[in-house]
Amino acid sequence: MFNIFKKTDPQQITLGLENFSKSEYDDFMKLVRSDLEGRGFVIGDIKDGFLTTKLDGKDESFGLVNLAQNCKLAKKSDWPQIIKGHFDALARSKNDEADLQKNLTDFNKIKDLIAIQLYPDDYLNAPGELKKEVITRNSIPGVNNTLVLDLPSSIRPVKSSEAKVWNKTEDELFALAFNNTFNKIKPEIIEQQMPGGKVAFITSDNFLTAVLVLNLKKFAQCLGTHGSLVSIPTRGVIMCYPINDLAVVKAISSYAPFVSKLNAEGPGSLSPKLFWFQDDKFTDLPYKLENGKLNFAPPQNFLDMLNKLEEPKN
Repeated sequence: MFNIFKKTDPQQITLGLENFSKSEYDDFMKLVRSDLEGRGFVIGDIKDGFLTTKLDGKDESFGLVNLAQNCKLAKKSDWPQIIKGHFDALARSKNDEADLQKNLTDFNKIKDLIAIQLYPDDYLNAPGELKKEVITRNSIPGVNNTLVLDLPSSIRPVKSSEAKVWNKTEDELFALAFNNTFNKIKPEIIEQQMPGGKVAFITSDNFLTAVLVLNLKKFAQCLGTHGSLVSIPTRGVIMCYPINDLAVVKAISSYAPFVSKLNAEGPGSLSPKLFWFQDDKFTDLPYKLENGKLNFAPPQNFLDMLNKLEEPKN
């Protein structure tokens, strides 16, 4: 499991992929190009974290953000193996898809693969037809509960045209997907002391881990008498701070920057937002980090709740 408390070198510049130094970026791209060229790809341009290539005359693009984030969190000597493993997995996913197509119309054969993944708005709003084809619901601001197929080497959205032939209602598919997903994940809960009190981190190596935020009532460590501060900075981490007293004000000052840091580092960046979970609802608590200072602008109902809290007893 990756170390969510790992420190990073403050001497960084952003180059469109991740917070690499210039030399790190050059080394990373050299390894990526070498690996793909060794697989027969002709390398094109890179823009907005996507590398364009051609293989046998066909265009193919690769998103490099998650790969870059994985490398940034590892020793540079491990980068070649991480990059090779990444593109090996993509190659295996093509075989998964070929096998899937043989059974895709038979619901009984694929029903155990149906799951939920959380995707940020910008992923679904990317150029192309993806947003029109996927099946989503929204219960968290800026985050989409998306029906997916959890294949051996990849996770990919279910297309509405594919689901149509199963003759199941959307409610039935989401109920099945949530049940499958919750049963797949074996989370670990880590409590970390931070200013203002303990923060609970729900983590696992499963790429679907963040979906557990939709079953938060199961985790007593995450629930306070006045709700909880909740964040899903990456697909592998849920952060929770139970709100019981005015210590939450102190907690926010360190909690929000930490969420922003985890989201920037990745891998699997999901949302930098801070939410208030109360009465089964997620309320966005807007904030900005400017010149090292936190500007926090919560909605009135959150302020009303704060005004009712008592000072910490200890």
